[in-house]
Amino acid sequence: MIKDKVQLIIIVIGFISYGFFVNTMLQIPTVIIPSWFLVLMYTPVLIGISLTLGYFVKNLRETKWKTISFTFLFIAVLSLVYVFSESKKNLRINIPKNYTGTVYLVLSNETTNDFDINEFGIGYVCADTYNSGFRPKVYRQDRDITKTINSYSSGSASSSSMSRNSICYLEFNVPPENINISLKPTVYKQDKDTLKSIKDYNNSSSLRRNLVPDLEIKIPPKINKRISILDLLNNKVIDKERIKQN
Repeated sequence: MIKDKVQLIIIVIGFISYGFFVNTMLQIPTVIIPSWFLVLMYTPVLIGISLTLGYFVKNLRETKWKTISFTFLFIAVLSLVYVFSESKKNLRINIPKNYTGTVYLVLSNETTNDFDINEFGIGYVCADTYNSGFRPKVYRQDRDITKTINSYSSGSASSSSMSRNSICYLEFNVPPENINISLKPTVYKQDKDTLKSIKDYNNSSSLRRNLVPDLEIKIPPKINKRISILDLLNNKVIDKERIKQN
């Protein structure tokens, strides 16, 4: 009886751990395929590995426990290992109100991060955060726009004006916000006066000719031209005193 309760608890823990696994994977920023597709792709792999390990453990131990119990035990273990491996700290990045374009987080020689992006798209990330990794939460005027960021990348650059070899940075692109303008149908008064019933109103060809259809126009704001990090460095937009050079 006790063994049955223990197995039931293991199965419940397995389901809960799998829920954390799914939630963590859905937070992964993707470029081509959506994150939910990753869940559909890796779930059979997780179940297959867990089922195989559970089958072998049951046979090796010659226990009365069911294979399904060992399977959920391994689902819980593998799911939690994945969750903890991805449990990087969330850090907020603040984007200026009207800024669109490339953002550079330059590796700094300081012990703290400066994620208040300036008008040129520059912020500073300390070495500890850069090396350990983090999950960025991007905000524009207290509005979370993290999901609009397609990808993040890292790079390095060197300049003749620098005393050492190169600087490192992280970069991502902030897309523009669309401005929506809706045009509603216009019904001319003379057409209304000639209609005798609601049926005529709905079916009148003359009315339809004078109706302006619903239109939605999306006007993207001006996108900032992409400026290379070397141009920003040479134009003294980046503070060289704060840069950690390699």
